[in-house]
Amino acid sequence: MSLSKLRMAIRPCLTVQRSALIPKRVVSSEVKAHEEMRAFWEKNQKLGRPLTHFTTYKMHQPMLMSLGHRITGIAMGVAFYGLVIGLYVMPGDFTHYLDLIKSFDLPKWFLFPAKMVVAFPLMFHYMNGIRHLSWDAGKGVRLATMYKTGWSILATAIVMSACMASLAYLG
Repeated sequence: MSLSKLRMAIRPCLTVQRSALIPKRVVSSEVKAHEEMRAFWEKNQKLGRPLTHFTTYKMHQPMLMSLGHRITGIAMGVAFYGLVIGLYVMPGDFTHYLDLIKSFDLPKWFLFPAKMVVAFPLMFHYMNGIRHLSWDAGKGVRLATMYKTGWSILATAIVMSACMASLAYLG
């Protein structure tokens, strides 16, 4: 109770001081920021600078390999969860759907590339993940080494996915 009386007694003093501190005309920071941004883009257009970084930076092989590593990781995660949820929701079990696919009698010239498409993201992501771990250890971070390991990982991933796709034909 005494605290509320004290607050009521001090309130007139606070409002007088607060009104003395607030300037009469306040410029919104949003308006000021908008004007600065407009001036920045006008200056860049006068100087002939590109408006987007895609026109100035060339996509190089280490950048593409890193981007591919992220894309394959996300794609495999989405495919895995989609497959698991789909098999849970749909009637029947996994062997039923395997038998259904076998009943289509698809030719080998179609199955081999299809299996390679499925196996390549796994092989690429696995091999490139090892390369990223070696970078974390401080090995292979020179630009020339990045290019060499990138091309070797790409070739190895293609060969390993072809081997994985051909396993069914060995038996």
